Amino acid sequence: MAIARYEYTDGSSSKFWQIELSGASFTTTHGKIGSSGQTLLKQWPDAATAKREHDKLIAQKTKKGYAPVSTGKPAARPKADKPAAKAAPKAKAAAPVTAGAYNAALAKVIDADPTDDGAWSVYADWLQSQGDPRGELAAVQERLRAQPKDKALLAAEKKLLKDHAAQLVGEIAVFMTRAGKPDIPGVTIKPKHFEEGPPPLRVQWKSGFFSRVTVGHPGYDWSPFKNKVRGASADDSDNDDDGGGIDLNIDVTKLLKDVLASPAARFVTSLRLATPNDPDDGECDYAPLLKKIGDHEALRRLRSLYIGDISQEESELSWIEIGDISKLYPQLKNLRKLTLRGNSRLKLGTIALPALRELTIITGGLDKKNLAAILAARWPKLEKLELSFGQSNYGSNCKLKDLAPLLDGKAFPKLEHLGLTSCEFADELAAVLPTAKIVKQLQTLDLSGGTLTDTGVQALAPHKDAFTHLKRIDLSENFITKKASNVAASLAPAVRTKPQREADEYDGEVHRYAVLGE
Repeated sequence: MAIARYEYTDGSSSKFWQIELSGASFTTTHGKIGSSGQTLLKQWPDAATAKREHDKLIAQKTKKGYAPVSTGKPAARPKADKPAAKAAPKAKAAAPVTAGAYNAALAKVIDADPTDDGAWSVYADWLQSQGDPRGELAAVQERLRAQPKDKALLAAEKKLLKDHAAQLVGEIAVFMTRAGKPDIPGVTIKPKHFEEGPPPLRVQWKSGFFSRVTVGHPGYDWSPFKNKVRGASADDSDNDDDGGGIDLNIDVTKLLKDVLASPAARFVTSLRLATPNDPDDGECDYAPLLKKIGDHEALRRLRSLYIGDISQEESELSWIEIGDISKLYPQLKNLRKLTLRGNSRLKLGTIALPALRELTIITGGLDKKNLAAILAARWPKLEKLELSFGQSNYGSNCKLKDLAPLLDGKAFPKLEHLGLTSCEFADELAAVLPTAKIVKQLQTLDLSGGTLTDTGVQALAPHKDAFTHLKRIDLSENFITKKASNVAASLAPAVRTKPQREADEYDGEVHRYAVLGE
């Protein structure tokens, strides 16, 4: 048996990958350095095939920057210590916020159409008539949407959020701030990823309420203790954190439930779930969180849901465990957009989301059972479908024949954008696209990130008439040459071909990979 261990460290990333070859099989283990990691066994027809695939994976890892640290039987590694930091109390659990004025009849109008600015304006006027500071905040924020650089309006919003933090946001306010930036972020601040130390709660405002919420476990560098928020703060009386990092024992599930229970979140229509648990736990496991919120009434108002809103630096795709999401469907009848980013063990089940307009599956290993569930679903309003297939080494087992219900154009009558990305059978797909009925109804087509070669472009080129109606085709991040890129440029008014990747070559063989895997 041959065992090899590789490690990758860069900034906040610290992870390992190990492979053990044994006859016609090999076992891979990957995870954060200091954790036991996740182990997968892969069987092959014979020892020669196993050795060839073993070598391909090693070449792929070293190209990504993984460096070998040992061969043979590696010694057990002790769990890495966290950065030294002063002991700190657990962050206080968010207490229920005392509700302000509420008008059920007006709220019902907004629920029916969250894009109706007139309904929001009426509600803001009513709140002001009740003396609720949220009404004044709504008026200021709506003016800021039109004049985002108005200093007087920015100052007025800042003062309202400070003076009335307890009533407007409550104790969850402390989870919205970052060291050095103690103010509650206002309507002009858009939620985003941070390189390190993101706060557990990031929001986007609309008329005094949260419209979009992102909740996730913070990075090591996040700390609220320097961030005094009037009316809402953690216990920091004895803390003088120097920025080295503090373990706040954040319970993401409880925080999310507290956020959804807040009056500020009464009209949330977009929910993004970031890191669901302490990154030190290894895998990002959403199952416990989804189980606890699966029947929450707030899900009924959602128009957009993103599970797995995690950057690659925070966690590899294969470490993100979403699991079975089918129990959420009854509460998501109004959902328009669904994005799922995770590993091959995702289970879609029998899909019932009749109002959906956009579906995006980002995975390094799309399972054909999930593909069949997607293509069997009844989505009369679906306009955008993006599927990444990934690599066979990470669970992708879809074949061209599995796409037949999609390509024949019967499944989704309103579909305008189709993305079939990170595909290992891209050349085979290109050969059948010119006669695929679905292409006729599309406006854009994305075939990026796969293993498309000049062979695939040559299959498309003689059939320009099948694609000239498209506004855009994306063929980037494949393996086509400059000459073939020039040929592809004439397929549609806008064809993206840059950048392209170069194939790996070792032991006299050429190897190409889909972009997404680990």
